[in-house]
Amino acid sequence: MRGEVESELFSKFTFFIEQTVKTIRLDIAPVAAKQTLGSAESKKIVDAMESFMPMIATLPLDVGQRALALANSTVVASVERHLGSQEVKVVSTEGLLQLRVDLALIEQCLQKFTVFSTDTANDAFAPLKQLLDLFLYDDWATLFTTYTNADSVYKRVSLDTTAKRIGRQNQVERLRGNEDRS
Repeated sequence: MRGEVESELFSKFTFFIEQTVKTIRLDIAPVAAKQTLGSAESKKIVDAMESFMPMIATLPLDVGQRALALANSTVVASVERHLGSQEVKVVSTEGLLQLRVDLALIEQCLQKFTVFSTDTANDAFAPLKQLLDLFLYDDWATLFTTYTNADSVYKRVSLDTTAKRIGRQNQVERLRGNEDRS
């Protein structure tokens, strides 16, 4: 019975995060002011985690560890899928900067619950942070020349997500070029 309840709880939590991440706008920054405020989406995720994780704390330690690992991996995987999805046509610098702020807020929230695990949100979020840096700093030369090195600054970047994002950007630019010629 307990296993079924945990499974249902984790399933609903994961679904909520995935659905919320899908609504994040990457083509514009929803916050016109300085990029220090979280978006409405990140606030929803943080609020959900702040209500979900304390409830989990009342259960055995292994359940809390699984919940923290699930929260970390779900956020990272959802954002990576969103970056590479067909629905995201354009990614602006402002949108990426906002995403960086949002991820920092979510990561900060998750770090409150590291009592469940020795792994930190930093470890789980590192590949996504590296991916954002790659796009924000337009640092392709470093990626291509050092990726196989053990000390590469982009060693944890998902090449699959990167390739999908580049392909999507190129497709949008080709479509714009065709429209300009018309």
